[in-house]
Amino acid sequence: MFQLYNSVSDYIIATDVDGNIEMQNKSLLTALGQPDADLTGKLLPSLFLDDSRIVQELDKLRGDREVPDRLSVGLLLSDKKLAQVDASFSRIENEQGELQGYVAVMRDMSEEKNVEKMKSDLFGMLTHDMINPILAIKSALKLVLDGQVGSLTSDQEDILQMAASTNHDLLGMVSDFLDVYRQSYGMLALRRSQFDIHQALQEVINQSYYFCQDRQLNIVYQSEISEEQPFFGDRIRLVRVFANLLDNAIKFSPEKGSITIEIRSLIASDEGAAVFPPLQEGVSYLQVSFHNFGDRPPQEELDLLFDRFFTSNHKKPGDKKGLGLGLHFCKLVVENHGGHILAETTEDGLRINLALPVMDENNQREH
Repeated sequence: MFQLYNSVSDYIIATDVDGNIEMQNKSLLTALGQPDADLTGKLLPSLFLDDSRIVQELDKLRGDREVPDRLSVGLLLSDKKLAQVDASFSRIENEQGELQGYVAVMRDMSEEKNVEKMKSDLFGMLTHDMINPILAIKSALKLVLDGQVGSLTSDQEDILQMAASTNHDLLGMVSDFLDVYRQSYGMLALRRSQFDIHQALQEVINQSYYFCQDRQLNIVYQSEISEEQPFFGDRIRLVRVFANLLDNAIKFSPEKGSITIEIRSLIASDEGAAVFPPLQEGVSYLQVSFHNFGDRPPQEELDLLFDRFFTSNHKKPGDKKGLGLGLHFCKLVVENHGGHILAETTEDGLRINLALPVMDENNQREH
C-alpha cells in the first residue's frame, strides 16, 4: 500500500484522530522541498496557509461520515512559496466503524490556474483590441446611412441598416465580455450620471426595430410613472442591460408575438416586491420587467440563466447564438447598482424583473 501511495502524483497524508501526521507520500515531500524529511508528529493544519479551514473540515468529519466537498486551499511550500491545491478529506475507520484518523488527498492546481489566468488575460486583451475596429465600422456605416457618400436605394438602406444592427450587437457582446473580465479582477467601475430612464428604454426599443419588423413582433411599453424619470446610474451599461434583456425576450418570442416592457415605482412594502430578495426599507426602487409571450426556457434552466457562459439548449433553428454572457453581464451591472434581477415563468411566457434603487449624486452608495 505504501508503494502505491508513493507512485501517485497527488499529495497524500494520513493522520491520527487528533490530526497528527502518521504517513505522507514522496510527492508531498518533494513539493515541500524536503524529499528526505519526515513529517510524522506534525499537525496537518500547520501545512496550510489558512489552518482554521482544515481544523473545521476535520471537526466535521469527526461527527459525520459524509465526505465534505473539496477545498481550494493554499499549501505552504519551502522558501515561503504557496501552492494552490484542491484537497479532499476522509475518515479512516476500523471494522467497527470507529474513527481511527483522517486521510487527505491533494492535487496541485497552481499550473492549471496560471494557464486559466493567461487565457483570461489573453481574451481580455483581444476583446479590448477589437473595440476600435468595431467602432470604426460603426462610424463608416453611419456616414453611408446619413447619405454623406451619396444617395441610397430603399433596398441598399435596409441592407446597411441590418449591417449596422449586427455591428451594434457585436459591439455589445465584446463590451459585455470586457466588463465581465473587468469584474473578475475587481475593476468594473460604474460611471454614474443622471439620465431619463424612459428615454434609455425607448432607445433600446428603436434599436431593435428592424429585427422585430422582420419577425413581425410587437413591443408594448407600459409605464406607471411620470413621462420623465430621472435616474442616477451608469447609462451606457444600463442601456446594454436593457438591450440584452430585450434581445432575450425576442429570442423566446414566436413570430407575430408580443413583448411587454413595464416600468413602475417600488418600495419594500409593496406586494410586487415579494418576487425579489428583501428590499431595503426606506429606499425607492424602479422595477423594470421584460415579458415575452410564447416560448420560455424549461424550469430547470431558470436558475442558470444568469450564470457565466450559460446558453440555453431550448432554442429554435435560426435563433441568434450568443456567448452566454449577456444575462450574466446584466446581473453584474444590476448588482453593482445595488439592485436585484430574477427570472420567472408565467402562464404565457417568461418575465425577467429587475429592481434598481433610485438615488442621486448626494446619496449614491458604493457596491
